[in-house]
Amino acid sequence: LLYIFFKNTSIEKANEENNILPPLKIVVPYPNNSINIDDYEILKYNIKQGDNLSNILTKEIKISNSDAYSVLMALKNIYNVSQLKVGQTIEIKYRVIINQNEKGEIEEKVLLEELKIELTEKEEEIIVDLNKDNIYQARKNKISLNKNYLKYKVKITDSLYNDGIAAGIPAGIMVDFIKFFSFDIDFQWDLRGGVEFDILFEIYSTDDGKKIKDGNIIFAHLENQGRIYDIYRYNINGGTYYFNSNGQSAQKSLLKTPINGARISSNFGFRKHPILGYNKLHSGKDFAAPTGTPIFAAGSGTVVKAQFWSSFGNYVRIKHVGGYETEYAHASKIASGIRPGVKVKQGQVIAYVGTTGRS
Repeated sequence: LLYIFFKNTSIEKANEENNILPPLKIVVPYPNNSINIDDYEILKYNIKQGDNLSNILTKEIKISNSDAYSVLMALKNIYNVSQLKVGQTIEIKYRVIINQNEKGEIEEKVLLEELKIELTEKEEEIIVDLNKDNIYQARKNKISLNKNYLKYKVKITDSLYNDGIAAGIPAGIMVDFIKFFSFDIDFQWDLRGGVEFDILFEIYSTDDGKKIKDGNIIFAHLENQGRIYDIYRYNINGGTYYFNSNGQSAQKSLLKTPINGARISSNFGFRKHPILGYNKLHSGKDFAAPTGTPIFAAGSGTVVKAQFWSSFGNYVRIKHVGGYETEYAHASKIASGIRPGVKVKQGQVIAYVGTTGRS
């Protein structure tokens, strides 16, 4: 409906007030009885605590209850909407349509054109849209990812881990970095401040530049106390392997640093060993990992002991091939499933850093 007001300017000047003619109602029929106000709009909505998809559709973009129900029914067989997580983003594409009913009255309707739910951990997306019969349908699409590379050069002023994170390197990449070099470097004792390291790794992102996941470390370099440590990634017969600059495997029987250390804290001088309990003249800086930091198995083997044990607190001992044994004491807790007789793999989380016992 269109209302037009005419202002009369020809009334006698003696009349100080302008007269306005009564409004004229002019009915303008819309083509096919409907029109799109806008082409479409896109809402990127972050799931909040207590949200459910039906309320998001009906309250945020105000589609009808019947349309919201149709969307949920379309999703029913391929995705459980209760699995939506807080912080997850869904994308809703919709348009506003104006209809003129049989009585000549104007009605406004919001039409959902597409709902997109990204499942980044599966590299998939769920899409709901209208088919040619205007019925909502749902399907799974594989997300197309582009592989790119990031390179960082970082100087250690606080700690290897913290400085890497502060520079923008993802936590998972830093954990892998520590694992690889832990075969050759005891980060508890060997690493000194001022050391620099280089790292090149993969990232995967969508066509619009949204990062989906981190890939593998391609190359890493660390120079410490005059020694150079390099690792290179190779694909051999479908497997991923890492070698040093001499062509030797970067993986050895035991890690020298069995924790995902978070910060370098101790000063120079005599210091009690955090695991073995003896005093040692310490010429470098050691890790003071915060409570809850994962402790890795230094090598593959069989758990001999896993319990609270005297002054060692929560304690794990692992027997390795060749008669070696490694001990892990003062943990805040022992990891689930770690008990005597269980076989563990190198790098597997067996406990978490703490201060139980006499630490």
